[in-house]
Formats: sequence, structure tokens, C-alpha cells
Amino acid sequence: MQTITETDLVRVAEYKAIKSIRIEETHDAHYRVYVVTTTEQKERTLTTLRDRESPREWASLDTLVKNIRSKYGVIPHISLSLNYEIKGPDA
Repeated sequence: MQTITETDLVRVAEYKAIKSIRIEETHDAHYRVYVVTTTEQKERTLTTLRDRESPREWASLDTLVKNIRSKYGVIPHISLSLNYEIKGPDA
């Protein structure tokens, strides 16, 4: 698993070098972020400085979006993959 820390991603964003972000819902209804930069064409998993081996997860999509907007600015392409095995409130 190729990773990138939040600190490094902020630095990449300052150079406007984020090509795309993919948000994926996990089996337990959390969200992970995968990033492709303009300098490298491979996908990296977002991690924290404390734990560079485990993906950073958000419990709320709303909180994740606020985080992306405040830290990384305008991203050319963002995609969202939902886990359809999770039952919604109406199921």
C-alpha cells in the first residue's frame, strides 16, 4: 500500500498538484481517502503522522468534505464509492 500523510498532502495541495481524490465507504460506514498527484500516477492511501500504516478514516462524510475544502482547496476530480452492502435507515 502506497501512502501519503495529511501533512504531505497539504504540501502537495499548496503546489496545486492533486490530480484526483477518491473517497471510499468502508464496510463499517466510515470513509477513506485515496489520492493521485500530478507528479505520480499511482494512487496513495491517506494516513496520519501517528500511524502511517493504517488508512485515515472519517465517520462522517460531511466532516470529510469540510476537511478537504479547508485543507486542500479546489480538487480537479473527486469521486465517491459507496458500499451498497450497508443498510440505510429505510431498509
